[in-house]
Amino acid sequence: MGLISGVAMIVGTMIGSGIFISPSDVLSRSGSVGTSLMIWFACGLLSIAGALCYIELGCVVTKSGGDYAYLLDGYGPLHKFFGPIPAYLYSYSRCLVTGPAAYAVITLSFGTYATSPFYQGRVLTGGGVFNETDNTTATPTYELNKPPEWLPKVVAAGCVVVISTINCFSVTLATRTQNLFTAIKVLALGVIVVAGLVKIAQGNTQEIEAGFTPFSEVTTAGIATAFYSGLWSYDGWNQLNLSVEELRNPYVNLPRAIWIALPLVMALYILANMAYLSVMTAAEILVLDAVAVTFGLRVLGVMSWIMPASVACSTFGAANGSTFGNASRHLNHQLLQRHPGHSHAEPLHGDQGPGVGRDRRCWSSQNCSR
Repeated sequence: MGLISGVAMIVGTMIGSGIFISPSDVLSRSGSVGTSLMIWFACGLLSIAGALCYIELGCVVTKSGGDYAYLLDGYGPLHKFFGPIPAYLYSYSRCLVTGPAAYAVITLSFGTYATSPFYQGRVLTGGGVFNETDNTTATPTYELNKPPEWLPKVVAAGCVVVISTINCFSVTLATRTQNLFTAIKVLALGVIVVAGLVKIAQGNTQEIEAGFTPFSEVTTAGIATAFYSGLWSYDGWNQLNLSVEELRNPYVNLPRAIWIALPLVMALYILANMAYLSVMTAAEILVLDAVAVTFGLRVLGVMSWIMPASVACSTFGAANGSTFGNASRHLNHQLLQRHPGHSHAEPLHGDQGPGVGRDRRCWSSQNCSR
């Protein structure tokens, strides 16, 4: 895995469904447009601060496994029995609770958005009708038809099977898949940003100019939960540390990948929020479950299906990146710790000599000796 694939792994895992859904959560809890944009910016800074720490950890402990490897390497030598317990507890909770729960959310989001283009919204009332009484043009309102409840779940299950097959079959295929879907999601956000900048240039800046004018009561709990929603959208900044052994020249490429990926994602997130506010009012965003889909309906017209399709690609890429790091590399590191003499499912690296492909895997120590 080179620098470009490393950047794609971080960006592709960070950009899931959050930026397409969370704007309403952050906005509703922040109390004003200006505060919500500041929270998105602050969440980006917090993510960069965490990533800087992980650069140091990743360059000191050059093992795949991420947090598990760091906890084991840091506390393991302190005591034969109690030293590995923090790493074990982290691994236990990650593999059985937090990891599967987050993965289920991502794949269910994929199922929802993958099926939604076949249940397109439609204009209900006031679609561009001029009202002579108050000299205003009514804003179109939309009803988003929903697919049957069982369909997104079936598609989500199929997503799990496909991604698992890809990651079991080939490391190279998994990274190329990640590169492809990262390009698609960045392009989708680019469409949103460009459309928003055009709207802003046309003078649709009323919501942005509202600044810190409160539209609801601001509370400490509200700000805290707004940060929670924002940080959920930034989740994945440590993804490359989970598979650092797959990265060529990690001492150089790990810092570079993080410094390229995180500012890029932060800029896309802030600009995307400004784009939403140039097309929709804050009151509309607050009641919408899928901000990007409504954005597409209003701006892209007959091409509005691009938005749910792009969100589906975005969540698929996030799920693939999560599987690549959290599952195969994290569990593989634990197997190597338990059975140091056997490299079960250990990926072969390009620096192991000519003729050895990075795409093959060792399933036993005997195979690795060939």
